Amino acid sequence: MTRAKVELPILIILVVLAVSAAQAQKPLTAAEAKNHVGEKATICGNVVSTHYAASTRGSPTFINLDKPYPDQIFTALIWGSDRPKFGDPEEAYRSKPDTSMTRLNSCLTCSV
Repeated sequence: MTRAKVELPILIILVVLAVSAAQAQKPLTAAEAKNHVGEKATICGNVVSTHYAASTRGSPTFINLDKPYPDQIFTALIWGSDRPKFGDPEEAYRSKPDTSMTRLNSCLTCSV
């Protein structure tokens, strides 16, 4: 077998793997996330509401993308034990007159 015949299949495999990896890393919209349950993905959307349930077991923080609760499209959950990694999520994503929507469009990488 010639060298060209050996290298071509290897090149095709590398191209397929590269395309697959690029597609796997493509950010998803909040609406697309439902089709990727069980996967690790990057989800992007507008943060429209947050809620810190400090007195609830586990002290969860809920961050809703694109539509507020109870009609949320995607909800990110941060357990109380993980809050130090995120600072103050409610403050970071709260709409303010001087920042408008620029701070609200966010992406997060998580298990869906």
